[in-house]
Amino acid sequence: MSTYNRSAMLIVSIPLQRPAAYDFVLSPDGLSMGATGQAPAATLSRTAGEIVAVIPWQALSWFQVTLPKGSHTRLQAVVTSLLEERLLEDVSQLHWVLAPSNKDVARTGGQTLVGVCNKSWLRDALQPLQAAGLLVQRIVPELSPSMASAPLLHMIQTNRSDQALLCTSNAVLALPLQNRSLNAFEELKQSELKLRAEPAMAEKLQSLFSREVQIQTSSQRYLQATRSGWDFAQGEWQQTQGVRIIRSFNDAWNTFFRAPHWTIARYGLFALLVIHLIGLNAWALRLNQQMQDQQTAMKQLLQKSFPKVQLVIDAPIQMQKALQLLRQTKGAASEGDLDVMLKAWSTQMPSAAALSSIQFKNNELKINGLSSQTLAQASGISWQTQGLAWKTEGSAGILKLAGQP
Repeated sequence: MSTYNRSAMLIVSIPLQRPAAYDFVLSPDGLSMGATGQAPAATLSRTAGEIVAVIPWQALSWFQVTLPKGSHTRLQAVVTSLLEERLLEDVSQLHWVLAPSNKDVARTGGQTLVGVCNKSWLRDALQPLQAAGLLVQRIVPELSPSMASAPLLHMIQTNRSDQALLCTSNAVLALPLQNRSLNAFEELKQSELKLRAEPAMAEKLQSLFSREVQIQTSSQRYLQATRSGWDFAQGEWQQTQGVRIIRSFNDAWNTFFRAPHWTIARYGLFALLVIHLIGLNAWALRLNQQMQDQQTAMKQLLQKSFPKVQLVIDAPIQMQKALQLLRQTKGAASEGDLDVMLKAWSTQMPSAAALSSIQFKNNELKINGLSSQTLAQASGISWQTQGLAWKTEGSAGILKLAGQP
């Protein structure tokens, strides 16, 4: 029987044209690299964990728009109107999502980014995966604007040529590779600029900027894309609220228990749990010792008070029986005697002290022929203070020792 591995992740890159095989990345925890390669959709694992589709950078456009305050109630119409002013094509044929970092901007008003792709293309691109039984839970961009972070320049290899891509705060720009053209972009002159390149492009990028370059393969880029926060799985591709909650919980769980920057916190939590376990064990041992001491003290009290008792099994019950036997021997009344119960009845119920029919058996006094008013009155008395209990059976009431079944 197949099972779903919630901690793992299958990342599938969806190209512009339908391929014979898809580039994929298997991550055991959503954070580190696992197996990579190419495979037809039908052979990709449906039980590999969360399935994430990656939209190529060429299929996406990015727009900065200003939303009026209170537009959350008519967001679709507002964004459509704003995009129509910027685009020449039919906006109804486009699929768009708002920046994940500006979730409240539709309510409060202000600027935000909108990611846009062709709806028909996305539908066709995902269809082979869906036909193969792969339920895509997230759709993320291969590259996205750097938002609040520093600009980032990627050097990647495409089918036709090498390509430089600049991720600014509000766009992903394809740049020419000539030095003269690169100098026109202010972001490339910033000291905070980060450089990433595929292995074959690293030397070329380093020669252009004379700076350190981070090596990043296409598979590593796909894995990095899953952490951007953008998710195009909305509208007809949206998952249920329950799935999203579970996924968010799993993401937080995996990040905490596997991400390197949480290592100190994990060690601290582990140490705290160990300390609590040691404390609980010590507390349990102390309680157990106290119970044993109490049982030993009760056993000693029983055997000291009644030397004839040699075998102690249940000291409280044996003590009670020994006391009853002693009372009977001395002619003293015990709590379960008839006269004690009759006295308690007459004291608590003076208006019904005259009884027409009673039965006494096994320390139970059954009083027959009581009116409903008398039964209700007797039920409202706190008999427990006298070590007794009361229950009603039809028109009769039963008075017995408290704790007696």
